[in-house]
Amino acid sequence: MHNIPARLRTFLRKQPFTTISTCSLKRRMPHTAIVCFVMDPDLTFYFVTHGSSRKVQDIIENPNVSGVHWAMGGE
Repeated sequence: MHNIPARLRTFLRKQPFTTISTCSLKRRMPHTAIVCFVMDPDLTFYFVTHGSSRKVQDIIENPNVSGVHWAMGGE
């Protein structure tokens, strides 16, 4: 398991959404979407989406993904 501070783990567990950004190598255009996610104890993030979605197609082409987490409700 990674050496992630408990405070960060707690913060991430409380947030139901994250923003992910992908980029197609062919189109060279970024795509950003808000997704619901879960994470495992090693902080691997998982989200569900349709297999034909743009983000899935971008990730197949280019597995580099960026994410932004934020606190909802002023936490």
